[in-house]
Amino acid sequence: MNFIKTVFGSCLGFILGSIVLFFIALFLILGIALSLKNPVKDVSSSSVLKISFTGDIPEYTEEDPFNLAEMMMEENPTSLETILKAIKIATKSDQIKAIYLDIDYLTAGYGTLSEIRDALQHFQETGKSVIAYSGNYSQKAYFLASVADVIVLNPLGSVDVKGFA
Repeated sequence: MNFIKTVFGSCLGFILGSIVLFFIALFLILGIALSLKNPVKDVSSSSVLKISFTGDIPEYTEEDPFNLAEMMMEENPTSLETILKAIKIATKSDQIKAIYLDIDYLTAGYGTLSEIRDALQHFQETGKSVIAYSGNYSQKAYFLASVADVIVLNPLGSVDVKGFA
């Protein structure tokens, strides 16, 4: 009878210990993942939000807290969801006075660009300004930049606009 109690107690202790160790490991992994993210920085008054557009803009990107290698890479494109959230925060913030669009090479669709453009128009309705810069304006880049108060073109740049049908 003592043997059965000892075996049962050992099994129960092993199971409870495994559960405790699992939760400790889970909290450690989540803590490391959260500490690797960029910390939120204080925004000084009269700041300008810079949004760089390069290539495609996915609708959303999944952030896997267990994939540390992916989190450390800077090559992940900024999602539409993140861009719209940043513009919404800038619209409500008293510290951000303008948005600077750095449009390099844009391959996103017109639906995505239209949503960003609408958010930028809402930003402008609060009395804040939008500035757009590009070395070369494609039709899509100029469509996005057309909402800006000031459109800047590199002196050695070009504009390739064929018109909308």
